[in-house]
Amino acid sequence: MGKLRTGNKSDMVGCLEDLISLQESASHPTVKASSLMGLLFGPTFFYYAQKAFSSYILSQLEHVSRVDVVWDDYFPESPKAETRSKRGKGVHRRVEPSSVIPGNWPEFLRIEDKKAELFFFLATSMTALNTGKQIISTCNMHT
Repeated sequence: MGKLRTGNKSDMVGCLEDLISLQESASHPTVKASSLMGLLFGPTFFYYAQKAFSSYILSQLEHVSRVDVVWDDYFPESPKAETRSKRGKGVHRRVEPSSVIPGNWPEFLRIEDKKAELFFFLATSMTALNTGKQIISTCNMHT
């Protein structure tokens, strides 16, 4: 059986830039949700969802009428599943509003099921935002 070659996504940027035409500006921002995982930490997942994540989304909506939130999606049968499984076991903690956020955040995020659970929790918390504007989300909780 063959071996999966690993690399950095940034290595492909140069190749891909020639294939697309760049837009000067977008009428609505697209937020890559996983890039927000390093924002303000709080004592609980509820606090994190309200004070860090939702606050950031609301700040984006001050200037536009729509925000697209894109979540990473992890499929267990994907070729990258092997690579992700080698990253370690991580910290086990239920993602619930009253649950305390683990002190070792990167270790917690190594567990793909926990990351998916966190993304789903954050996406659900966004639905409670009453903004009068559009928030489009790609989040999907696999069962």
